[in-house]
Amino acid sequence: MTTISTVISQTLKDEPDLTKVDNILTKLFLIFPHYCFGRGLFDLSTTYQTNIISLRYIPGYVPKSPLQFDIVGRNIMCLSIEGFVFFIFAICVQYRVFISDRICVRTSKNLISSNEDENVAAERQRIYADHNNINGDVLRIIDLLKLLKKICIGVKQGECFGLLGINGSGKSTTFKMLTGEISMTNGNAFVNNYSVIKQLDDVHQNLGYCPQFDALDSLLTAREHLYFYARLHGIKRKNISSEPTTGMDARAKRFLWNCILTLTRKDHKSIVITSHSMEECETLCNRLVIMVTGEFKCLGSVQHLKAKFGHGYSIIVRSDINCDTKNIINYIKERIVEVNVKEEHTKMIHFRVSINVPLYELFSVLEKAQEELRNIIEDYTVTQVTRDDVFVNFAKIQEDNQSSKNINVNNKDNCLKRNFLYKLFFRHDKNNIGK
Repeated sequence: MTTISTVISQTLKDEPDLTKVDNILTKLFLIFPHYCFGRGLFDLSTTYQTNIISLRYIPGYVPKSPLQFDIVGRNIMCLSIEGFVFFIFAICVQYRVFISDRICVRTSKNLISSNEDENVAAERQRIYADHNNINGDVLRIIDLLKLLKKICIGVKQGECFGLLGINGSGKSTTFKMLTGEISMTNGNAFVNNYSVIKQLDDVHQNLGYCPQFDALDSLLTAREHLYFYARLHGIKRKNISSEPTTGMDARAKRFLWNCILTLTRKDHKSIVITSHSMEECETLCNRLVIMVTGEFKCLGSVQHLKAKFGHGYSIIVRSDINCDTKNIINYIKERIVEVNVKEEHTKMIHFRVSINVPLYELFSVLEKAQEELRNIIEDYTVTQVTRDDVFVNFAKIQEDNQSSKNINVNNKDNCLKRNFLYKLFFRHDKNNIGK
């Protein structure tokens, strides 16, 4: 826009008003590098054409040098100054000179959920109390905030820690902040006591990252990929070695798991992984956390989470497609006290029963229900709550929250549309009536 406006004003500079505007814009726009470049080319071309024509038709004409200060010289000078200034600014941004630790540590206490899990709260208090990292955590995350809700975690030497959650829960965002790919709104993180905010280069020397997407180039071989990323990571040529990658079959996946277990148990490396599979986390992770909409809902080993959140029984009743499922629900609720309906679909009802209810009582009620409601209940199954059920229950919380947000947004949009149409047609009709 600056170059176009200047070209137009230069073309129409015969007008006195435009000449004044051109002089002002010429000085004002010198702070923009692209203007200096475009204006310099324009003045260079104009001076060249003027010299050719003047030498041909004006005797004794002395050609002007295009490098004079009032022609191209000032543009070159401004470009040089701006290049130096912006280069220094880019270095300051790269090394985060303008970012203070105090700015990133201050957060709002209101972001901590009032019904936070006791293990998550205990981990938060442990991180708060250990200012000097006496516990020797290799990775410390302190009140991390960026679509997340003040997450705190510490990963010890030789520990494999899992982040479990569905898409949109904040796992990838957490990793991107730890690697410096995106900035933190608040909080801080430390890798081997190096701050991600102030010492990102040192963090990169102590951190490896395998992204979720396919980061392979089809034009490079496997060896070239390893060499390329190792050199970018700052590894010396003599220390470059290969590592397994993602997108593997079942056998290769098991091989990768064994490599991770070897790194944690023998080499005492600390690893943080994200996954959708409780089986994978149970195999690899000493501890894991389940994330829901950027918040830690529970923390501990797989067995601990299963014992705490997975107690009880799961009952699935399949019914005739033409029957009313409310009859089945009322029948079971009247005879079993501690029972809740988890899901209700066509031909399928999912109940969750407390561990306090004896198994013989469950089967007795279900057998009688199948006899009395012979034409309604086709079959049923009773199982213990599995580890996957624990994850699914937390995942449904996020899906329900997203569904409610979408409903609220749609309701607001519909209200705005109705108000707009009402005002449009009502005013139109009112004006016609007045006429």
